[in-house]
Amino acid sequence: MAFVGRDRELARLAAGLERAADRRPGRLALTGPTGIGISRLVTELEVRLADLPDVIVARGTAHEPLGGVPYAPLAAALEPVLARLPDERLAAVVGPAGTEVAALLPGLAERLESLGVVPEAPLRSSPDQQASRLAEGILGTLERLAGQGVVLLALEDLHWADPGTRRFVETVLRIGRGLPVCLVLAYRPDEIHRRHPMSGLATAIETDGSVERLNVGPLERHEIVRLLEALLGERPSGAFVAAVVEGSGGNPLIAEQLVAAQVHEGIRLSDPFDDIVRARLATLSVGAARCLRLLAAARRPLPVDTILAVDLPDGRLSKASLAEAIACGLATESTSRDEQRTMAILHERHAEAIEALGLPAERQPVHDALARTLAGAPAEQAWHLEAAMRFAAARNAHLAAGTAAERLDPGGTTLLHYQRALELVDAREPRVPALAISTPELLARAADAAFADDNASRAAGLAQQAITELAGASAVADAARRGDHARRDLQVEVGLLYLRLGQYRSAAGDHVGAQHALETAAQLIPDEPTPERARALGSLAQLLMLDGRFPESAALAEQARSTAAGAGETADAELGHATCTLGVDLGYGGEIDRALAVLEDAAAIARRAGRLDDLMRTYANRTHLLELDARGEAALAVVQEGIAEARRWGQEAAYGAFLRGNAADILFKLGRWAESEAECRAALEWSPSRLAWSPLLALGAVLVESRGDEEASRLVGQILLQLEAVPEGQWSATVQRNAVSFALWRDDIADAERVARRGWERVLQTDDRRQVALAASTTAEVCAAVADAARSRRDMGAVAAAGELAASVVAEAERRTGGDVMPAGLGSTREARLHVATARAHHSRLRGRADPADWAAVAEGWLELHVPYSAARARWWEAAAALQARDQRPRAKDALRAAWELAAALPARPLLRELARLAQRGRISLPEAGTEARVRPAIVAVGPGRPSDAVAGPAFSFWAPEAADATQLSLDATGRWPVELSAEETAPTTIVEALAGLPAADAWSDAGAPLVAFPTSATGRAISERLLPIEPPPPRDPFNLSPREYEVLAIIAEGRTNREIAERLFISERTVAVHVRNILAKLGVSGRVEATSVAIRLGLVPGVAPRAGR
Repeated sequence: MAFVGRDRELARLAAGLERAADRRPGRLALTGPTGIGISRLVTELEVRLADLPDVIVARGTAHEPLGGVPYAPLAAALEPVLARLPDERLAAVVGPAGTEVAALLPGLAERLESLGVVPEAPLRSSPDQQASRLAEGILGTLERLAGQGVVLLALEDLHWADPGTRRFVETVLRIGRGLPVCLVLAYRPDEIHRRHPMSGLATAIETDGSVERLNVGPLERHEIVRLLEALLGERPSGAFVAAVVEGSGGNPLIAEQLVAAQVHEGIRLSDPFDDIVRARLATLSVGAARCLRLLAAARRPLPVDTILAVDLPDGRLSKASLAEAIACGLATESTSRDEQRTMAILHERHAEAIEALGLPAERQPVHDALARTLAGAPAEQAWHLEAAMRFAAARNAHLAAGTAAERLDPGGTTLLHYQRALELVDAREPRVPALAISTPELLARAADAAFADDNASRAAGLAQQAITELAGASAVADAARRGDHARRDLQVEVGLLYLRLGQYRSAAGDHVGAQHALETAAQLIPDEPTPERARALGSLAQLLMLDGRFPESAALAEQARSTAAGAGETADAELGHATCTLGVDLGYGGEIDRALAVLEDAAAIARRAGRLDDLMRTYANRTHLLELDARGEAALAVVQEGIAEARRWGQEAAYGAFLRGNAADILFKLGRWAESEAECRAALEWSPSRLAWSPLLALGAVLVESRGDEEASRLVGQILLQLEAVPEGQWSATVQRNAVSFALWRDDIADAERVARRGWERVLQTDDRRQVALAASTTAEVCAAVADAARSRRDMGAVAAAGELAASVVAEAERRTGGDVMPAGLGSTREARLHVATARAHHSRLRGRADPADWAAVAEGWLELHVPYSAARARWWEAAAALQARDQRPRAKDALRAAWELAAALPARPLLRELARLAQRGRISLPEAGTEARVRPAIVAVGPGRPSDAVAGPAFSFWAPEAADATQLSLDATGRWPVELSAEETAPTTIVEALAGLPAADAWSDAGAPLVAFPTSATGRAISERLLPIEPPPPRDPFNLSPREYEVLAIIAEGRTNREIAERLFISERTVAVHVRNILAKLGVSGRVEATSVAIRLGLVPGVAPRAGR
């Protein structure tokens, strides 16, 4: 197809490529109806960029029959690009992603192995991490491939793509940092209905602000004329242009079809598209028509050798038939880099039209013949078998395709095949064997695939179905009839299904159900030294550990270790898993040094077993235990060590996510909030949903306490929506703290109370002392705030209720954190006791007995643990209590200044605002920072381990309002309630007083932030030169009529004679005749009536709308 127009689209594609070349997000979505020319647009883009050495085009197209082949479009895009690289360059580009690239591109696997980039014994990931691992490996490869330039990754017809490819696209869209990759996604929205597999991704694309959406519309009239000139080799007549414009509606594919049809007798330009295709087929030989029907059924390019090998019902095709099909213009031929010739139907719309011409009885044998020929491609074979209505054979092909997909995409694509096999499980067909595996096993495989696809609830449902099928009365009776050995095998098989069910339920948030399932598994699997028994005990131990039941967990972990050791090397994975759990149990039991040694042992076992997941888990737990003992810097060092290990396997982002979550929490406590935010955002770029809680909550803490803005609001809302899925004892108190703090900063006491009560109830379900202590301090603070608010409205009942709750909370916290189970000097013990002391101090404040000394002791304790923010809050309340005492003003002044300095260093803006207001009320001056304070925004992570330099943000200027503004906010000892003061008393003269008058954080605006100028790289400039139009656009009038000729034509359309035209225009009849002759010649028509028709149909007559095309 000739290429015309589309300058606007090319310009926007150029802009996207420039952004990617400058390491800014470059993502575009091209949408439009079939035949509108999206593929031709991408082809033109590829041609224009072909000789730019710093621009690499990787282009892949999805095909409907290949919708069950994992990552088919991505592989099609990458393989030819990587195959062209010389060995040294290929090794450098693939780098640590050798395992993933070799799996994705089997044609390059042998070459990559010979280059030494595929490890002989790589550490393996669990199936649920495979998609993330492959995405990181491929993106790293693309980044190295781009070098100093840019890669254009174009994925076309995405609506036919497999689940793995769609998930890859979702991963790329989720990445916030700039990559030297311009992602171009092309799909047809009219194909995507509500239940379409791509509906979720389409919604994500439409709502993602980083994606530029470009709807490719019909060609304009003058562009149609240029297209016709290119196709015909001469200027078309006006009548022909009018007919094509009306018939095509500006769709270039239909316009081209109309041009091709004009040479055939009996075809009118007004005929429907399908009728024209039928008429063109009728002019061909039987062999050429059969060839086109085969290509239409294939729906993708096929090698010529494959086409010639297909046993159609009426015989194989001849080479002459193939040549005629190409010559007629309905099929195309191309040659691949390895000299393999392929053929395809001209366009998908032609394929649809050709298929629609035949009856089902004619189409089905063609699909059946293709399925037999494609026996080595089970996914594609299954698609053709279903089209051939051979459902039993299709079921078996789906099973084979699912098994093959497990290696590359054990999630979505595998699940697609197993689900379809389940739907066809009862199909019967002569001479087709029964399903090779039992229905319970198929259900279990589907459950594993659903779990790997991040659908734990679906996995649990499938596992429960498998148990019901396997442990049915008939199966049990049959096993009993066959003897003890069969009964034991059935018992083990059911036990393993319960083990899976427990893991799925745990991931889905059903912790009671998970424990029941795992306990059932431990009961069913015989008490013998087998890997299965060790796995069941270890999984139950891990669940109890996550639930904070450390003594019970430790006992089970020891049993699992003993069982695994007895099973030998085959149970190394189970031994390492149980050892890792035991290490955490020991740490929470106070034996930190022993726990760290046990975790070192677990790491060694994980390496020996080749388990990357378990190895990374040991790093995460070592970090956590060091933080538990207040060894923050040592914990951060372990994080770096773990990330280096993950980087060695090319998985820094995927496995660094949860390590960064731990680091973020430590950095937050240490007061390094900008670094904490950077780690959170880097982790959340890649973190799958099951691993996202730690960085998500740490980011929530940073945003709530540093800004309290709308992003914090959204994040807290997101956290609360998922609160029920959070395991009690692991994150509940942190969720409660974030939500309560956000509500209190906004004076939403009622909401704070609701969240505090619910969070306290959840935390009581655990034995984790740290969580109980943190929740107690949070709940007691809310109770004090509730009491203050109730007193202001004289609601003594609410005051009494708040006091009762606070008293019970403090008593329970003291009971839970008392005793000698954990050493007094342990960091977590000291931290828990400080939280309980905070709760007691808030309880005293509630009763009107606030003691500044209590708050001072709490502040000193936090400073000893190097937690400046908690110390600043304690100093705040110390100052408030001292001001209430009236005779302790010096103490209030010192406490306020200490709190201010601590909060300003973070910076904790909401707390700074409250401190300033309290200082204003107490007439206390605070340290000056000049007439203007610049508050830098947090560093924003631009990628795993690569935060950008801090950029000076908008300056927050603090100024003195006009004296006429006589009302200022002043707070009582609680730091919250406004009173009206006179202008003389309130006119702020310092930065502190000005800060006290600022609105809440959500009212702050960055409108004054300067625009950042991004430099344009040399690559970006070269792209612009190639893609932006260098010639002036052609005139919109394709017939080059002069203004006077337009006037004459308009009057001709009214049916006027030459004399009437001459009189109206004040020119001679001879001149009118000349104009009429010129008009007829330029329009290519023979008379005035035809000229009038063309003028009206093409919209050449002012005030008369052109006729709409079909």
